Amino acid sequence: MFPGHQSFLAGTVKKSLDLLHEYVFQGHMICFMFRDHHSFIAGTVKITRSSAQICLSRSLNLQHWYVFKSPDLLHGFVFQDHTICCMFPYHQSFIADVERRRRRRQRRWWTRPWLSPERRRSFGLYDQLMTELRREDRQSFVHFLRMPTEMFDEILQRVGPRIAKQNTFYRNPLEPGLNLAITLRHLASGAKYPSMQYGLRVPHNTISVFIPEVCQAIIDEYVDGVMPFPSTMDDWKRIAEGFMEKWNFPHALGALDGKHVAYKCPPGSGSTYFNYKKFYSIVLLALVDSDYKFICADIGGRGAASDAQLWNASDLKSAIEDGDLDLPDAEPLPHDTEDIPYFYI
Repeated sequence: MFPGHQSFLAGTVKKSLDLLHEYVFQGHMICFMFRDHHSFIAGTVKITRSSAQICLSRSLNLQHWYVFKSPDLLHGFVFQDHTICCMFPYHQSFIADVERRRRRRQRRWWTRPWLSPERRRSFGLYDQLMTELRREDRQSFVHFLRMPTEMFDEILQRVGPRIAKQNTFYRNPLEPGLNLAITLRHLASGAKYPSMQYGLRVPHNTISVFIPEVCQAIIDEYVDGVMPFPSTMDDWKRIAEGFMEKWNFPHALGALDGKHVAYKCPPGSGSTYFNYKKFYSIVLLALVDSDYKFICADIGGRGAASDAQLWNASDLKSAIEDGDLDLPDAEPLPHDTEDIPYFYI
């Protein structure tokens, strides 16, 4: 129910199995309330002056829900007494929006002919060019994917089971090697999805779906072996010894720095991602050892944040303050007797 106020004028009550009340407000607002019971599946509301219909069907485990993703629908609430309430403007633009959404656009193709699996195998870069480069010019293969054929095969062997899809009667999935090659090419060149679809003959919307999946699969497969985090005091001391031997820098447990990664401005974020270099970005805050190998990484900081803000919000700082890293105790520097704590540079 809604509290009474001056804009409330009149109420027309329709008593049916599901529809309990229909209130008309002065501001051209209509409120429909439905009762939830075992026989209730969906409520159909007919708008007068038009044959447009709105079908409401939502589960009651949601706090807020929306029937139409547009400014026309204002609120939808589910109350504790299992009453559903929706409010939306009652005007011609809303009716036109409903009618427009009811009309389905006719598809010209199910799949564009040049993107078919047969054309992909006959003319695509993965089945044609990469095969030629692997057989005739290994150096150009390295330029294409930024890695030799042996490394590509090893990644495919380890990551392939994670990204393989099941064959169905509906359609055959893309093979894991193709998904991996497209992902590596995108990471190596920075090419955009629409431009990649022409040479590799895979739709850009499909590419946008599996590239994040392949990247996550690579992380899950390699993170423990490629980027092991020091867990004991001896591990930290080995890192410090590496800085001393290679760079003549004692007591250094790692080199810490940030990298601005270009990023599309999220809606409603204002200038929080706009950095001092005059572009939108998220920040990669990374700690590396003396051989430039990653020890840990914190990704997702806002581009407008300062170094101090990023460090204060990082998990590494919290772990150091909580004493979870088992860092070495203070020791004297070479040719000195005063204890100096270990540090990051």
